[in-house]
Amino acid sequence: MTTKSHVVVVTGGSGFVGQHVIKHLQLHAPFVTEIRVLDIAPYTQKLKGFTQKIPVHSHVSDINNAEKVAAVLKGVDSVLHLASVVDSRFHPNVDLMQKVNVEGTKIIIQACIEENIQRLVYCGSITPYQGWEDVKDGNENTLKHNENCIIRDYGNSKAAAEKMVLEANGRVLQNGKYTSMP
Repeated sequence: MTTKSHVVVVTGGSGFVGQHVIKHLQLHAPFVTEIRVLDIAPYTQKLKGFTQKIPVHSHVSDINNAEKVAAVLKGVDSVLHLASVVDSRFHPNVDLMQKVNVEGTKIIIQACIEENIQRLVYCGSITPYQGWEDVKDGNENTLKHNENCIIRDYGNSKAAAEKMVLEANGRVLQNGKYTSMP
């Protein structure tokens, strides 16, 4: 009996959250046959507590390089989009956050559509929703984007990217299937 391959791309896989996602895939996703990491830093396993059973292939590139993104996403089944620039300094690099968080996400979405990838999971943050007031009993259905969020420029860039992903959800692909981009 042959098992269908299931290839996953993890953007930002060399970062803190990406390392944990790859560990989780290694431990709990026996259906995954290959993990591709797309990051500006080469992937090296930094977490303990697991051995790599699933091959991990590191692709070093900025997510704004549309040609490289398209090449890495060729033949992929699912994309876990974690790549992001977080800048909470007093004078943050707003242009870089816009370029990576918003424009980079647009490139990822477009590559998913062009490659007929149905599943794109976007890693968001509470930041676009967290203002200076308390949040009680808040969830994804009750919280709305707060333009005065605590880390305003980062939060606004993440909110813009999240909006694009949600708008791409349910699109018909060239192969007749629909996108599922939660």
